[in-house]
Amino acid sequence: MKAKIIVISILALLIAFPFTSHSQGVSRLKDIIAIDGEWNFQADPERIGISDKWFNQILTDKIVLPGSCAERGYGEKTTIPSVGKLTPVRKYDGPAWYQKEFEVPAEWKGKMAELFLERCLWESSVWIDGIPTGTQNSLSVPHIYNLGELKPGKHTLTIRVDNTYKLPIGTWACAITEDTQGRWNGIIGKMELRATDPVWIRNVQVYSDILKISVGNQTGRKVRVNIQSQNFPIPPGGIVVELPFSENSNAWDEFAPEMQELTVSLNAGQWSDSHTVKYALRDLEIKDKQFTLNGRPLMLRGPVDECVYPLTGYPPMDKESWIKNHGYRWLAFVNLTALIFYAFIRGVHLKQHLRREMSLDFFFRLNCPCGPWMHLILDNTRNVTNLSGMN
Repeated sequence: MKAKIIVISILALLIAFPFTSHSQGVSRLKDIIAIDGEWNFQADPERIGISDKWFNQILTDKIVLPGSCAERGYGEKTTIPSVGKLTPVRKYDGPAWYQKEFEVPAEWKGKMAELFLERCLWESSVWIDGIPTGTQNSLSVPHIYNLGELKPGKHTLTIRVDNTYKLPIGTWACAITEDTQGRWNGIIGKMELRATDPVWIRNVQVYSDILKISVGNQTGRKVRVNIQSQNFPIPPGGIVVELPFSENSNAWDEFAPEMQELTVSLNAGQWSDSHTVKYALRDLEIKDKQFTLNGRPLMLRGPVDECVYPLTGYPPMDKESWIKNHGYRWLAFVNLTALIFYAFIRGVHLKQHLRREMSLDFFFRLNCPCGPWMHLILDNTRNVTNLSGMN
């Protein structure tokens, strides 16, 4: 059985949950407003916020984000230690409301606004100026909201995060149990407002023989675009288009981790966009019950790290915190051959800049909220197939 697989630094080399709406390559996004810092806040343990229309009110408490309720002093103080699991100093279960006023610059006129929340636990709901925008509940990928065109000037963003049990993944799932990281309530990682033209490149995925390019279209009508000198009709809402691709560069392995760079350009009349990703090619095969990489026998090994973060209750989201938690010694323990994160949700994995600065290369990076359900098999085309049935 042979599998030609692309090594994609922004998505993962082999990944259980593909990121279809976000990539971490060199993006075309230049219009970004960071929204971290102090927010208005209100805990909602009685779950009355929606019926009382808190999204139309000014919340009275304060909290600093990124962070969690318990980390910032909200929640019930723990008095009895837990047995066989982490004991948080404080614990908060239920909805919590976060609110911030921001200003849209004049340069954003005619552009589409996007809210990017790198990591929430569990369900987030968003209102802009009291108008609902949507709800998301993924444990594995960022929560990204299309806010449409916002008029220049001041606006109020209200986010409701509910960390109570939402999907039937098992109460012992590593993403939500106090046996590992805990079921914190908050928002961590990057928190940004982004502006794009109404026709833009959402995401680029590179495979050994094709490019998959997700194109957004918020014009409300069909638009013809030119991508890499080929024309495509893009329906309202957007679509994923495919282009043939071939690469003759040297194959990637851990001894010579040679990365390539690809820029995809889009032109749609008055609108244009580009997106740059880094990638590499390799041949991963099975021969005589042995993995081989580019024809060479390959031994894979890796640890189980079940997301234990006793100081914050949630995984680190930046280089400094990651090194503080794990350090170079722990990473060296696995010989940098196969670093498999067991039951980690997105954000736990080493990001592109961290991998580069620490000179780390990984064959597998698995991102899922529920490790016991995850079974992977290698198919005979180009990918790893996830049999967990999770989204």
